[in-house]
Amino acid sequence: MLRATLLLAAAGICSGGVSATEIYRCTGLSGEPLFSQRPCAAGTVVSIPSSASPSDGPNAPASGLRASESAWLAQRERRAVPSRRRATRSVPAEEKAERQAFRCREKRRALHAAKAKLRRGYKPSQGEKLRRRRSAYEDYLATLCS
Repeated sequence: MLRATLLLAAAGICSGGVSATEIYRCTGLSGEPLFSQRPCAAGTVVSIPSSASPSDGPNAPASGLRASESAWLAQRERRAVPSRRRATRSVPAEEKAERQAFRCREKRRALHAAKAKLRRGYKPSQGEKLRRRRSAYEDYLATLCS
């Protein structure tokens, strides 16, 4: 019976009617902000409402932010964020053909070098790598180059 009473009292204390949590903001040795549940020398108290929780989602009002941070966040949300991909410009067909011809020349040169290395001789550990490289160059040339 005493045990049940103690458990109920502990549960009541833990889930008590505290509407805000006190967090102390202190300045570290290098000037960086440090947050703690314990008071520090000349620390400021920041009160956080217990109703704001991570389960509220990303659209919950930002608590614990400075006014400048909140303003920056609001401005960022208002601004249309362009995609991070590089803007592609339209390349004329002639330039595309020149680029592809260059790639084909480079692949032919690399294929010739791989075949020469296979004929000359190589270390046993390089054999499979050279054969795979030769096969890849041949596939590329057969598929994309005429």
